[in-house]
Amino acid sequence: MKQIFAKPFLASLTGATLLALSVCASARDLVIQVETLQDKSGQVVANLYDNAAAFRKTPLQQVRLPATQQNESGEISLVLHDVPAGTFAVMVFHDRNGDGKLARNFLGIPSEPYGFSGTPTKYGPPNFDEASFRLFAPSAPVTLTIKLK
Repeated sequence: MKQIFAKPFLASLTGATLLALSVCASARDLVIQVETLQDKSGQVVANLYDNAAAFRKTPLQQVRLPATQQNESGEISLVLHDVPAGTFAVMVFHDRNGDGKLARNFLGIPSEPYGFSGTPTKYGPPNFDEASFRLFAPSAPVTLTIKLK
C-alpha cells in the first residue's frame, strides 16, 4: 500500500517542481525606456498592470528611480524583474514632487508628465485594452519605449 501512494506522490512532486521551473524560465525582465523628461526633479515611476480591474489603481509591480539618473537626452531606463508571460499594460509618470502619485489639477487633469504602453489615441486616459501588450514565453529581456506627455 505504501508504494501505491508513494509513487503518485513522487510523480506529483516532480510535476510540481517542473511546473515551478517552467514558470521561472518563462519570466523575464521588462526594460522600460522613458523619453522626454524635462528636468531632474523628483522620481520616475513605472507601474505594471495585469488586468483591467487593477489598471491605474493597483499595480502588479512598481519601480521608481530618481530623475537625476536620466541621461543627457532626457531618457531613463527602469527595469521590472521576473515578469511572466501574459497580457500587461504599463503607466509611467514623472513624479516631480516626489509624493508617489500622479499629481492632478482641480479638473483632474494630470499636471505631471505621464505616458502609457500601447497606442492610446483617444482623449483622456486609455483603458486596459488600449494600453495592453502581450509577452510570450520564454524570451530574453524585452524593451518598451514610452514617451511622456
